Amino acid sequence: MKLAVVGATGLVGSKMLQVLEERNFPVNELLPVASERSVGKEILFKGKSYKIISAQEAIAARPQLALFSAGGSTSLELAPRFAEAGITVIDNSSAWRMDADKKLVVPEVNAYVLTKEDKIIANPNCSTIQMVVVLQPLHKRYNIKRIVVSTYQSVTGTGVKAVTQLMNERKNIDGEMAYKYKIDKNAIPHIDVFMDNGYTKEEMKMVNETKKIIDLKQLFIANRSNTGVISSINQLSSESILFFPGDFIVITEEALVVQQQYLTTATDAFVETGSMPSFPDDKGNVIILNAQGNVLDEVKYSEKWHFALITNNEGVSLERIDYNAPSLQSNFHSASTSNGYGTPGYKNSQFRIDEQVQGEVTISPQIFSPDNDGTDDFATLNFNFTEPGYVTNITIFDASGRPVRYLQRNALSGIRGSYRWDGLGEKQQKLSQGIYIIFTEIFNTSGKKKQFKNTIVLARRG
Repeated sequence: MKLAVVGATGLVGSKMLQVLEERNFPVNELLPVASERSVGKEILFKGKSYKIISAQEAIAARPQLALFSAGGSTSLELAPRFAEAGITVIDNSSAWRMDADKKLVVPEVNAYVLTKEDKIIANPNCSTIQMVVVLQPLHKRYNIKRIVVSTYQSVTGTGVKAVTQLMNERKNIDGEMAYKYKIDKNAIPHIDVFMDNGYTKEEMKMVNETKKIIDLKQLFIANRSNTGVISSINQLSSESILFFPGDFIVITEEALVVQQQYLTTATDAFVETGSMPSFPDDKGNVIILNAQGNVLDEVKYSEKWHFALITNNEGVSLERIDYNAPSLQSNFHSASTSNGYGTPGYKNSQFRIDEQVQGEVTISPQIFSPDNDGTDDFATLNFNFTEPGYVTNITIFDASGRPVRYLQRNALSGIRGSYRWDGLGEKQQKLSQGIYIIFTEIFNTSGKKKQFKNTIVLARRG
């Protein structure tokens, strides 16, 4: 295999090479890549000397695989260039981890999601990787709701400056300090920088990276036979359809029939599937499985769950009250009359809203033209919450679902305020006119969270 290692002279890159050598990874040709100032220097791999080359030289050499460990900004710049050349990139930085269009993979846990079309593959940070490998079988068996994590990390994670401080302290040498405190034979409760919410950046990585959008292609719906065996297993979608936590979808054989029966304008929330299991009106089991056949959720429903005063429950939806509560009768109720007995594509009419985040996010204007003519040159995202302390992430997607700008990351928002978008992309490039989606996610330390989606039109004047 022809393999490139981008960031080969750094601490992590050097360790990658060491592990590749220890495990006798089948490398026929190594392409060590580093910054321009390191080009021409030499490194040793399996007893052979290799010269450091530039990223452009590596791309021209067309390796099958490129391991990236050169920092987030480098990955954002170079990974797409490698991918465009047909090279599969495995990125160790945080650059692509929360990108809705890139898969976040721990091979022991979810390697099955990968296809040949995936050219940029992200891996979580080191603490998250170790954690999910252990948690996966436990969650499968016991359905974990909450975990408390403590990690103890090496100074090498901070970089060369921290290692130098450690070695200087052992030799009683005064030198530059990476930390405010002595690190030798010490433990400092401070990994990465502190965020406005009181957590460190490393801690928030573990929170955010364990939550990723779901691919309907990897989910299946089923029922149970008269003998209790899971049967009639059907894939929710033959194509990869990604949706965010808090979004709503409708799985049906005939979208038009459902849309004619209920009041709904969320036609983009409907996903038609070739066939569905049988779900009788009187009672039955609705089961959602993952690609390994594990049961993610199961509802053993009965028509007796309907509101007692409804004389005819034909066409009346049974709605889940609390998404996080168990799939029991006490957590279901008939859809409200005022909502037409069903809300396909929307939040359930009986949803327990008093436990959720109260607030709104609005966009003004609905159409803006960033051409610096003094009229609607930027878009303003206004927020209004009932309490302070929410951490905000704002990502802007184009009409194809590709992220084009990370407007805010882990920003601490007040009760009300605003953020502005100047119409530029992540690299400050001019974006084409069209419809864009502004996805806002907020959460606080009490576990409250909510997502908002707003659409806006970016126009260009003739």
